[in-house]
Amino acid sequence: MDRQRLDAAVELACSAKAIMEDEGLLSSSHQKGEFDFVTRIDLSVEQHIREGLRARFPEDQFLGEEEE
Repeated sequence: MDRQRLDAAVELACSAKAIMEDEGLLSSSHQKGEFDFVTRIDLSVEQHIREGLRARFPEDQFLGEEEE
């Protein structure tokens, strides 16, 4: 990972923390699989990080855990 991508990842992780704090620990969830649950916060944070990376590095691919 180059320094530019590392800096972007740190910046996005810090701003994702604000999303988690704003949404609170209790959030609605739904079942993705037999033993796999996803919360609204999970989806919001993943979308935030995906959009941030796509804006900075449009040529890169993104694989997220919560994407169906």
